[in-house]
Amino acid sequence: MEWYTYTYSTVIVALLCALFFIPVVPGANWDIRGNAEAFPLNGPAWSLFFEYIRNLLYALFIHRLSTKVLTWFVILLGLGLTAFTWLNGSGYGNIGVGWSMYDAGFGSGLLRMLFPFSTGILLSRHFKPVKIKGAFWICSAILLALFLVP
Repeated sequence: MEWYTYTYSTVIVALLCALFFIPVVPGANWDIRGNAEAFPLNGPAWSLFFEYIRNLLYALFIHRLSTKVLTWFVILLGLGLTAFTWLNGSGYGNIGVGWSMYDAGFGSGLLRMLFPFSTGILLSRHFKPVKIKGAFWICSAILLALFLVP
């Protein structure tokens, strides 16, 4: 195992970038763990980073799309994610991408996040809730039965 030494200023820059959700770009010297992570001081922060981007995209653009345009958007995102998966775009044989800004990290992270989110918005536009008498107890009984399965 190699030990790395970093200056205080490098660690402070990494800390400030982590606090303001600024990802480590390829070649940056504040990638202090050396794992090519977008957020080396807080690995899971990449997911929150994409959630912030998603919220901005929703507030600025996605909520304004008509249902027809949103349907086509979801279809294109689904085809893109299918192609990414089929062609092994990550190089790892899975879609566990987005945690790094190297290679296809940012674009594939956007794709991985936008498809299910946009699909959920489309579903919420098409399907309206139905009132079912005793739904709480029915769902509770189903959950209890599922939890009892070993």
